[in-house]
Amino acid sequence: MLGKLIKHEFKATARVFLPAFIGIIVLSLLCRLFFLTGFLENFANGAIPTLIYVFFALAMVALCTGAMIVICWRFYSNLLRDEGYLTHTLPVSIDSHIWTKLLVGSFWSIISVIVLLGCLMIAFLTSDLLLKIPFDLRNLINKLISELGVFRIVQIIILLILYTFNGLLSVYSAMAIGQLFDKHKIWGSILAYGVMLIVFSVVTSLVTMLATDWTAIDTSTGLSRTTNLLIGITLVESAIYYMITGTLWATSSIWNNKGLS
Repeated sequence: MLGKLIKHEFKATARVFLPAFIGIIVLSLLCRLFFLTGFLENFANGAIPTLIYVFFALAMVALCTGAMIVICWRFYSNLLRDEGYLTHTLPVSIDSHIWTKLLVGSFWSIISVIVLLGCLMIAFLTSDLLLKIPFDLRNLINKLISELGVFRIVQIIILLILYTFNGLLSVYSAMAIGQLFDKHKIWGSILAYGVMLIVFSVVTSLVTMLATDWTAIDTSTGLSRTTNLLIGITLVESAIYYMITGTLWATSSIWNNKGLS
């Protein structure tokens, strides 16, 4: 069932993301045309290239913010609004619903960053620099492996993935808490998010400062103890967010508050 939910979620979100990606790629190609060739630069005092650059900049900002808005809206509309009451009656576990939103949302978040960087390179790097990217990237990877080691690189990758999951789960849990407010649910979600962010930031800082023995490299394994500590903290924090979201949704607290159950 999880596979079917993920497939459905991919189809629903792809209708938004794929056209957006195509549009920004087209804009980046136009920027490249104007930037490298000076095409239409003397026409109407360069108004057309300027407009393209402005649209491209706005599209980049929209991609950064819009991706998160779409991901959060999918969770909110499917699970927390009136549609969520129908979803609640389906013979599917809450874990499947949360993991579906989490995995698909994380995928589009990562792809959006890749598209963003790719479009910037397409728009403003010369052909020679673009051709050098694969070689420079290979040299960078080899240098990182030689200096950090494979295991520490894997550590960092795991931590980045956990940060992605953690960021989405924090928003999901805040939205779930916000639905418990009779009025001003959006402000309730924002307040819940702010409070949890402050609390967990303070706890993370305190734990990191107190764990002085964990701020070095483990000579026996070559792993960073600090990174291990951050992975552990992020796992605990994510688990708390996950339990808040799942508990509020599964126990029908939201639906009782809405008067739907």
